[in-house]
Amino acid sequence: MKKTFSLFVIMMFLFSLPISVLADDDSDESTDLETKTRIEIEDGDSEIKIEEEVKEKDGKMIIKRKTDIKNKVGDLRERNLEKFKERIENLPEGAKIRLKEVVERRTKKLKEFKKIKIADDFKHFKEEYEFKARSLDKIRLDKAKENFLKAKERFEAAKGKHLEARDRFLEAKKSKEDCTENCDEEKEELISRAKEHLSKSADAILSHLNKVKEKIQDSERFTEEEIEKFVSALDEKIAEIEEAKEELEAATTGKEVAAASRKINASWKKIKIKVNNLSHRLDASKIGGMILKSKKLEARLENVVSKLEEQNVDTDEIQQLIDDFNEKVDEAKKKYKDAHDTLKTETKFSVDKAKGLIKESKDLLKEADEILREIIKEIKEKDGEDELEEAEEEEIEDEE
Repeated sequence: MKKTFSLFVIMMFLFSLPISVLADDDSDESTDLETKTRIEIEDGDSEIKIEEEVKEKDGKMIIKRKTDIKNKVGDLRERNLEKFKERIENLPEGAKIRLKEVVERRTKKLKEFKKIKIADDFKHFKEEYEFKARSLDKIRLDKAKENFLKAKERFEAAKGKHLEARDRFLEAKKSKEDCTENCDEEKEELISRAKEHLSKSADAILSHLNKVKEKIQDSERFTEEEIEKFVSALDEKIAEIEEAKEELEAATTGKEVAAASRKINASWKKIKIKVNNLSHRLDASKIGGMILKSKKLEARLENVVSKLEEQNVDTDEIQQLIDDFNEKVDEAKKKYKDAHDTLKTETKFSVDKAKGLIKESKDLLKEADEILREIIKEIKEKDGEDELEEAEEEEIEDEE
């Protein structure tokens, strides 16, 4: 946690000089020294004051130290509670009852948020990183984006060459099939075009895998441990395909070409599922962060309602919209959790299922966002903009 140190040192030197000198020139000189030091440290919830006084008198050192630790948040909340009691003192009894219900809902939402953010499905999203797994500086992010775009360009170029080589292979294949006698030349051409086609296919696969690496290794959505694990799996398959490509280039017969082809296809088939799994995990992590932000917002909205209730403002319509918003977020949370659990298994079925769940969760969050716009509109129509700001400030205080 960020600490703010303010150091004030006050040094006072008090010298007592003799006011008279004896005739025999034997002076009786004495010197007293006094030093005062005050240190103030602010550390999160606490304010620490240390005062130290050092005196030297007649050759003896006297040290006095005083330490005062004050809990700022506790005092702040106590003051806020007193102000709250003063604000609602003159409210009608019915308004006080409604306000009590709103405060209870807000407390419940705060507890829900604190519980969810440490759950297995969400604990890797850090609030200090804006609900991402980690935070990278702008220079690194800009460089990562540049590297990804270059990798994407290389993939598109490799894919284009692969398609061109495929067309040449299909032409050679047709020529070989149409040939009825003296087909040695067509056979050699077919083997050559098959090697070229497979080689360009391998290049396209390798370019794709390297593009995926660039995408995830500088992503803020995964933890360092996750990225290390993902990159290791990708590197393993990249090595397998590169080895198969070397065997392909050394092949001289149709049988050897076919063997290298099977090896490339087998590696791609296995890694393709992992790549799709990674892609959906990335999408899911974005959804997870949005859900946490929304859960935090639920408590803030209830706080806004309490501010309006303190002014005896009718909040029934706003509260209904908030309830609708909360319902959509909870539904999205359930879909996200199901997708998160499904992606723990790397199969085509689980990947396809997770893809659908992620889309449903995303759609629900979009609906929640539309409701949120209506909530903000209603709050502003009731002149509640100040209450929005006050709610945000108190939310920060609660976090501290």
